[in-house]
Amino acid sequence: CFFCLSNPQLAQHFIVSIGEESYVTTAKGPLPTSDSHGLDCPGHVLIIPLSHSPTLASITDSATRKNTIAEMVKYKRCVATMLAQHGYTAVAFEISRHYGIHFHVQVIPVPDSKLAEVQSEFENAAKTNGYTIIEKDEEDENEDSGNEDDFFKVYLGGKKILYISLPPEVRFDLQFGRKVLATVLGRPERSDWKSCVQDEKDEVHDAEQFKTLFKVYDFTLQE
Repeated sequence: CFFCLSNPQLAQHFIVSIGEESYVTTAKGPLPTSDSHGLDCPGHVLIIPLSHSPTLASITDSATRKNTIAEMVKYKRCVATMLAQHGYTAVAFEISRHYGIHFHVQVIPVPDSKLAEVQSEFENAAKTNGYTIIEKDEEDENEDSGNEDDFFKVYLGGKKILYISLPPEVRFDLQFGRKVLATVLGRPERSDWKSCVQDEKDEVHDAEQFKTLFKVYDFTLQE
């Protein structure tokens, strides 16, 4: 698994922070580009549990599961706080399916001026693809609900979530979240990460720049 830290082939230059139960990397083939905003890096990151599990609910040890959920929420909020200082909202999305490989959350900076477009674009895309999307208030993710349902979620900032239930019979496009945000950002040609892969030199630069920006918000570096 290329998300497991124990994998000797893991591209470690993407890693920007490691906690006790999860870690953060910059994205391979990021959606935004380094020069698309004032961060001097794409700002597209993944928050990944250390546990090799297809869903958070499938982490078997209850204490590990609860601590992993809490730490990933903390990372997401810290990234959101950092991006807010630069005029961006952290739009996060996740796919939880029991036959997946390794659960993760993607966080993409969306300019505050475009935030109003995000919900309508997701709703329109869901309708086009035949998905049923509903709006929810954000649950207290520090509470371990043990919910085994498969789903897709988008966190719009604040307390709002867009939620798609994924029963076994639903065929779901794994690139759905990225495709919608590529439309919002006016970069539909970057909807496939494979067409956005960078040279390693640029990958290293972007990771180091993100680490520099994130340093004062990274709770793993605080005493």
